[in-house]
Amino acid sequence: NIQDVKIVHCEGGAAISLIADEAILENMSLSDIQLMDASFMLFNIDFQTNTSLKNIELANIEYTGINHAYSRMIVKSDPKQVSLSNIRYHGREAQLPEDLHLRSYSPEMFSVAFTP
Repeated sequence: NIQDVKIVHCEGGAAISLIADEAILENMSLSDIQLMDASFMLFNIDFQTNTSLKNIELANIEYTGINHAYSRMIVKSDPKQVSLSNIRYHGREAQLPEDLHLRSYSPEMFSVAFTP
């Protein structure tokens, strides 16, 4: 679990990157993360079909940077196991893929991922 992190600046890559072609990921939480600026990407999440997921949570993450950071979220294995809650981009809570400026994403992920 990763929590209570402040990232001042991320240059050239993704500030939060979770990539797995073939893995078992269980009970993973990224929470209470404040990202002040990213020159390229906020999220780069890519879980392929051979990845087993169970209880993956991203919560209380806020991007306040001046740059327009985009993201990508591809979950091919089991999107119901990934939850997003209180993800804020420039002060607004993300409810839809567009709110995170996603360039690519798994549509089925967003039918289940955001929690109230």
